[in-house]
Amino acid sequence: MKPHALVFAAVALAAAALAASAGAGSSSPLQNVFPMGRVFAVAEEQVYVIQRHQTLVVRYRSPSGDIVSRTLTRQDSHSIAFTVEGYENGAAVVAVADDVASDQAARPSPAIGNDGSIAQAGALSALTPIALVLSGSPPPENTGGQSPAPLTEGGKWPASGAVQMPFGTTMLRLTNASNAWEGNDAVQQVVATGSIDSNASVTVPGLGIAALHGGGTANGTSFVDMEQRLVLGSSYTMTGSGNLSTRNGQNGTYMMKGDYLIALARFIPGRPGPGYAEATELPRNIETVPPDSDIMHGGASSEISHPAPTDNIMREPPPQTEAGPPPQELSLPPVPLPSFSGARLASPPAPPPTPMPTRTPR
Repeated sequence: MKPHALVFAAVALAAAALAASAGAGSSSPLQNVFPMGRVFAVAEEQVYVIQRHQTLVVRYRSPSGDIVSRTLTRQDSHSIAFTVEGYENGAAVVAVADDVASDQAARPSPAIGNDGSIAQAGALSALTPIALVLSGSPPPENTGGQSPAPLTEGGKWPASGAVQMPFGTTMLRLTNASNAWEGNDAVQQVVATGSIDSNASVTVPGLGIAALHGGGTANGTSFVDMEQRLVLGSSYTMTGSGNLSTRNGQNGTYMMKGDYLIALARFIPGRPGPGYAEATELPRNIETVPPDSDIMHGGASSEISHPAPTDNIMREPPPQTEAGPPPQELSLPPVPLPSFSGARLASPPAPPPTPMPTRTPR
């Protein structure tokens, strides 16, 4: 196993697919969006770009019997950013912003857990397709032996999940294979091949609302920074075909081509904050007898004196007052992903002036 190998949880993507199809309103945590055990720093900032392009060629027969062909094209670009504000119960609490003018303050604060999941994801549901890379696990020994773990040289693993395309949801079923990018163990390149299932409802000029059902193939390439433990980006190309039908009984066919890109556009590592550690035992050399007990002297307890508190073992540490120099943006490896140079980037929310203390359980 390579020195920078990551170990990921073997978690099914059903929850991630559900969250993607439900959108920002889903209450289920998003799984496998970040590697298990990744540590987020206070004031860490990440900015992602999502670009989608899809073309449909629809063919149907008109009432007069003529074959009609229509081409429909949709494309869009979206950006989302977050800043780590602090920690709560072992999770990194983040503030989120996107490139759409809206009331950012009214949004809930998502929490990124130690297992790489996002609770109360909200707008961060747009990061769901990252799980197509991070959801692998080695084959069990009782099914034909061992193979290299995911995101190591020669690793192979299956993945499946939903991607929201401009015309509707596309389900991807992939086989991933990873190798060091250009011989650099610090960056793993993941090549994906597989199939798709498409279901959509589109409005076709001259025909009306048509339901599309079909399948096809998918190919993708992703890059993972093993030192920063982040997916640098994923690019997928999908081609497919199928049947269409309308409520009034008209039928036809369609062909589809789609491109999907999600890429980390900016990354500021942040500054170290207080770590999270759950107390496992009482500190040594602490007297835990009841307050004002009579073991220290033979006289009566004073009515005006009070012992020092003995219930503060799990209390929050005082906040740090010196934030230090502002974190600087880190140059990302120049991996060969499709260009997004013209995309408008969301501005991450301002980081807190001082690190927030860890909130430990009580």
